Amino acid sequence: MFEIRNEAEGVEILLYDLIGESTDYWTGKTSGISAKAFKAALDEASPKPVSLRIDSSGGDVFEAFAMCSAIQRYPGRVTAHVDGLAASAASYVAVVCDDVAMNDYAYMMIHCASSYGRGNARELEDVAARLRNIDANLAAIYQKRSSLSIEQVLDYMADETWFTASDAMECGLCTEVVETEERMAACIDPAVANSYRHVPEGVALRSAQEESHAPRTVSVEAVKEAAYAILDGRIYWKEGRNE
Repeated sequence: MFEIRNEAEGVEILLYDLIGESTDYWTGKTSGISAKAFKAALDEASPKPVSLRIDSSGGDVFEAFAMCSAIQRYPGRVTAHVDGLAASAASYVAVVCDDVAMNDYAYMMIHCASSYGRGNARELEDVAARLRNIDANLAAIYQKRSSLSIEQVLDYMADETWFTASDAMECGLCTEVVETEERMAACIDPAVANSYRHVPEGVALRSAQEESHAPRTVSVEAVKEAAYAILDGRIYWKEGRNE
């Protein structure tokens, strides 16, 4: 979900989807949020205060970098509200905002950049070098917001660390913990959940068929044990499956 709401006190932008737009080859259905659409929303809102509400499993690193640049250039104040989950690419979109508020049951996840590649040794070494450069850029973003050293940030990224709101507050990744009744669970897309290593038990699976963000009862382990996961009508097969 990508939605812009004009309020009396400012503009509310909902980032409730993956970062980066993609179109399904078979159905023609488009999903995800592009940096271009996000920048257009900020341009329309300028210079009003913006509340950026986030519940996202992450996505494309370069689309997220473009979103970060748009936020940093924005003339008004931007406050990130992590309503459920700010994982991977969504986490650094959050931390570049002027303020970062997290619901007390929300999560923020940071990890090293990853990619798929094929080729000879030199080509794969080039991919590894680019990933290390991206990791350095990401670490600098987190370090600037937090009280952590670059070395600590890199260690957290290598471990794929899931911060609760209180954890994030303690190390400076968020500026406010909002105590509230749990009306919305931290949710993650099923196909994405299968690619992460340490998804907490408190993070539920998001159903592609449901528009609300009510707590789910399906566990992440259910997807990990399955031969495949389905997201928005697309089938994601696990590696090593039988043909």
